[in-house]
Amino acid sequence: MREARLSTPLPPFILMQTIEAVTRLGSLKRAAEELGVTPSAVSHRVRLVEEQFGQRLFERDGQGIRSTRNALDLADAVAKAMAGIEATWRELTAQHHDREIRLCSMSAFAEQFILSNHEEFHRRFPDFRVESTSTTVGEGGMRGEYDILIGIGPYPGAGWEYEDIMPYTVKAVCSPKAVDQVLAGTVMRGPILDASTDFLPWDDAARKLGLTIAPRAEHIRFDSVLTACQAATQGKGIALAPAWIADKLARQGELVILGSGTFELPLSYWLAVRKSRKLDSTFGRFRRWLIAAIARTAAG
Repeated sequence: MREARLSTPLPPFILMQTIEAVTRLGSLKRAAEELGVTPSAVSHRVRLVEEQFGQRLFERDGQGIRSTRNALDLADAVAKAMAGIEATWRELTAQHHDREIRLCSMSAFAEQFILSNHEEFHRRFPDFRVESTSTTVGEGGMRGEYDILIGIGPYPGAGWEYEDIMPYTVKAVCSPKAVDQVLAGTVMRGPILDASTDFLPWDDAARKLGLTIAPRAEHIRFDSVLTACQAATQGKGIALAPAWIADKLARQGELVILGSGTFELPLSYWLAVRKSRKLDSTFGRFRRWLIAAIARTAAG
């Protein structure tokens, strides 16, 4: 059986929306304001539909316009169609947000292990939305903003499962061009580039690395370890850099490592997942991918 075809094709949906707006608002001007077009554009659209329909949809008089029965019927049908479209849209977008997995990581860690592998990461984990922060991530986790956290320092607390994934070790670094200005033997003249964290004890690190800080050394504070390291590459002073950052930039010739060895803090980077999200298989795949990325960096 052949499908019946309309003798008169349907006008484009934007024209039908215009008929609905004019009918509902009773004014070309108000319809134009709602649709974000000029009144003359609305008038033109109405005329196109009327010409295609073969009848007037609105009666014009000195006081404005009046919708005909046909206009009322068309407007009712368009309103129902728009309501159905909006309901479907809300349902689909809600499903998308339910699938979305929100991850927050400290900025230096995200820069090295996630954002540097951006294409591979998003190919493997298309539903992840990654955010980075220059501070610890526990507070955002407590507020329920994220599903997965990567941080250092205090664990996020109840409602989370977490594990340590990498020890936190640091090295003292500066620009090769600034060594003579910032260091005299084993004495660090400064400036000392501090990150705004409470877990980088400069005095303890200096002793462990066989260095001392000059009594009057200037201290300059930065909002993150990453920005302090960037300042060090620019010759602005000496920073304590995570070992994986120090080693990478030293290989590239942007930094030199001062003192001997590394200083390991009584802290670790940790990975946490919210218990209320059923992410077992996805989280497992992400965990394995991340551990492999860390291992590749450690191997150089």
